[in-house]
Amino acid sequence: MHPVTSREWQPSCRCRKRDGLKIWYGVFGTGRPVILLEGGEDPADDWSLLVPVLVRHGYRAIVIDTRCRGRSTCSPRRLD
Repeated sequence: MHPVTSREWQPSCRCRKRDGLKIWYGVFGTGRPVILLEGGEDPADDWSLLVPVLVRHGYRAIVIDTRCRGRSTCSPRRLD
C-alpha cells in the first residue's frame, strides 16, 4: 500500500474562503462520501495511507485541514 504523494494531493485540492479564513480540503474518488477529520493537531496528509484504500473500494474520500492546520489558515479574529 502506497501513500498518496504530495503531487497527487494537488489536483483535487480546493479551498473555501470566508471572513479572512481559508479552509483546505481534498476530494478523492467517487461513490459514497467518507469525511476524514483529524482529531489532533495533524494535517490531512496523515490520511494518505487510508485514502487510496477507500478510493479502491469505491468510496469518495474527503479530507480537510481544519483551521490553523496544514494548508488552512487561522482566523484573524478570536472565536468564542
